[in-house]
Amino acid sequence: MQRRAVKFAVLALAGVPALVFAYRVWLELTLPGAGFGVDGADAATGFLGEWALRLLLVTLSVSTLRRRLGVSTFASSRRGLGLWTFAYASGHFVIYLVALAGLSFAQVLEDVVERPYITVGFLALLILLPLAVTSTRGWQRRLGRRWSNLHKAAYLAAALALLHLFWLTRDGFAEVLIYVAWFAVLMADRFRQAAARRSIRTSARS
Repeated sequence: MQRRAVKFAVLALAGVPALVFAYRVWLELTLPGAGFGVDGADAATGFLGEWALRLLLVTLSVSTLRRRLGVSTFASSRRGLGLWTFAYASGHFVIYLVALAGLSFAQVLEDVVERPYITVGFLALLILLPLAVTSTRGWQRRLGRRWSNLHKAAYLAAALALLHLFWLTRDGFAEVLIYVAWFAVLMADRFRQAAARRSIRTSARS
């Protein structure tokens, strides 16, 4: 019962940015400039994009917390957090497509080819797509061990999203550096775990 309550609370908190975004859209429609400022489209895409990155890092942190600190309370929330991450990332792309690319897929293709920050951002979204589709228990059973290997691609998506944000940031890199440090801690834990597994396998062979 406690685990369900925690799961509900975590996922509800993950949905708060969506409510804030909806409120700011309402403000924008009521009084242009009140919700997102002068560069409304850029501000709106940035808002959803940054929340997608934050939640992706939170999602990746669940395994590290369980492994290093024995905190398994949030394990049941990981799938929901991943889906919220994909929802924010998709919204980020949709606003770019509608407001910045003018619903022109030719423009999107041109941007993907010619603008590296859009290239890596688009690749991150493409990586998240199959992870969202295969996040159910049914897909986990169908894929078996391949499911775990597939979902490790979330780390690559996070690295690409960080690069996307870094190239977009013109000043005030403090927040970006916090995200990078957060990701570095998660990657260090993954490398430590992989090294421990290799050591166990080597010992077993000898």
